Amino acid sequence: MHSIIGVSSLVDFIGYKNLKAIPVRIDTGARTSSLWASDITINDGIATFKLFGPSSEWYTGKVIRRKAIEIREVTSSTGHVQQRHVVRLSIRMHGKRLNAKFTLSDRATQTYPILIGRNTLRGNFLVDSGDPGEAKLYKYPEEAEEFKERYKK
Repeated sequence: MHSIIGVSSLVDFIGYKNLKAIPVRIDTGARTSSLWASDITINDGIATFKLFGPSSEWYTGKVIRRKAIEIREVTSSTGHVQQRHVVRLSIRMHGKRLNAKFTLSDRATQTYPILIGRNTLRGNFLVDSGDPGEAKLYKYPEEAEEFKERYKK
């Protein structure tokens, strides 16, 4: 049985007590999930990074080390192509524990610090594109109005 979720959610990072209820954008158009990371270095197959960036309210400065599982070519919605390192992190979303793969990227200019793609969603969730979800971060006020008009819970 798949849970039906909206286009935003809140995620807890398992094993990190200060990283709870982080807003994420659900994006079925993206294959891979993406995580805002800063100070990224790769040495001997190990990615060392900090979650988020100093300008983020969720930034702790804590250094994280994870095996870099692969390098993935990612194409943005504007057609820009980047090579990104992929790491695996355990998260909890809507009560489900997920061992998710994330590309590490600078999401400082994005509304959401984390994007959850279809590989993480597959087999776990169905997405209702009319439901604003739990996080409800809006870049433009008219987005909030659109959801109010279309989706009344």
